[in-house]
Amino acid sequence: MDDQNIPFEKKLKALTESVGRPNFVLYGWQEDDGNIKVSYALHNMSLKAALQSMLHVLKELVDKAMK
Repeated sequence: MDDQNIPFEKKLKALTESVGRPNFVLYGWQEDDGNIKVSYALHNMSLKAALQSMLHVLKELVDKAMK
């Protein structure tokens, strides 16, 4: 099967399942038309824990951008 024909969300799900530990991935990209798309996948991790981690990273990004 050609990898490009697999829906992106299924690729993210396969990635998280392959790690073998509770995890999540948040992935963003820009389309050719300039629109920003975001997708995520969780594996054996609560949404609350994933959100707390994302907020921590977001704070780091904001702090870095404000320097």
